[in-house]
Amino acid sequence: MAGLIGRNGAGKTTLMKSIMGILKVSSGAISFHGADLLATPTWRRTRMGIGYMPEDRRLIPDLTVEENLLLPAWAAKQPDAAQRLEKVYRLIPELR
Repeated sequence: MAGLIGRNGAGKTTLMKSIMGILKVSSGAISFHGADLLATPTWRRTRMGIGYMPEDRRLIPDLTVEENLLLPAWAAKQPDAAQRLEKVYRLIPELR
C-alpha cells in the first residue's frame, strides 16, 4: 500500500487518475513492476493490484464501511482481499 500526500493543487488526483488510466497521458511513461501502464487497459491495472480511492469518497451508502473497502478487491477478483484488509486495519486502525 502506498499513500500520496501534497498541498492542494499539487497534482495528486491528476497523477492517480493518470496511473489508473482515467486521464489520458500526453507525454512521459508510467510503469509498474516493469509493465508499461500506458499500454495496459484500466481493468488489467486493477488485476495487477493497483487501486484508487477518489477523494470525493464515492462510497455506496447501502454497504458497510468494510464492504466499501473490500469492493475494489472483489471487483478485481483478488482471493486474498480479507488478508489485505487486515493489513490495512493494522496500518490504519481508525478504519475499524
